[in-house]
Amino acid sequence: MQGKNTVLITIEYGPKIRLGDVLTSVEIEPDDPFSGDLCDDCKRCIRACPTIALKPREIAIKRRMVYALKDPESTDVYPDVRTLTEKFTTLPTASCFMECTRRLDVCPIGRKTHGRLPAQA
Repeated sequence: MQGKNTVLITIEYGPKIRLGDVLTSVEIEPDDPFSGDLCDDCKRCIRACPTIALKPREIAIKRRMVYALKDPESTDVYPDVRTLTEKFTTLPTASCFMECTRRLDVCPIGRKTHGRLPAQA
């Protein structure tokens, strides 16, 4: 499911997953679709966003530091975001890519302390 932090989250690993592909001719029975809401009333990711770019399951691209870094001359970046970007980020090279992970770091889903992990056999 998509979390309030706008990324894919799972019960077991939270937002700390990566997708991959396996091509096969084997027939595989699909899992039942997940219909719950892992986030419930939690808003940690929204409160942790330094540029106030997050709303539940929505992100304002022009309020993201990565957007400001991508085009330093752009005039459509909000001034407060530009200030925070200059204060907190320095790119080692002009061709590197940087992504803010605060919304992922604060997410409790998938942590053992969250209490939502399936029972261990």
